[in-house]
Amino acid sequence: MQLSIFIAQLYAVAFLAIGLGFFIAPKYYAKAYTEMMKDPSLFLVWGIFALLAGFLIVTRHNVWHGGPILVTIFGWIALIKGFSLIVLPQHFPIGFKGWFKSAALMRLWGAFAIILALILGYFSFYA
Repeated sequence: MQLSIFIAQLYAVAFLAIGLGFFIAPKYYAKAYTEMMKDPSLFLVWGIFALLAGFLIVTRHNVWHGGPILVTIFGWIALIKGFSLIVLPQHFPIGFKGWFKSAALMRLWGAFAIILALILGYFSFYA
């Protein structure tokens, strides 16, 4: 249970920072995403990070009941994303091309990340 709380706290802090960044400076992050799509080496780096993080969570925290299930789901998403970025990098940018290109969409994603951060933060820091 301690591991579940720790990982949920990490996700809460990361989602809060990402969400606030997307919400406060959406044009900056939309441009950063556009530039990132032009550099294939970043897909390899982000793929390795996502794969390692997902692998660590899935192998050390594969809990499929109660509140900790969110941590497990995020771990599997990270593992699949990392694997996809490494194995199929040419397909990744095409599927997500329009998701981050406007300031309005960036704010929407920011709000979503903040909501996730608040939920995870509540259950991992206070409940």
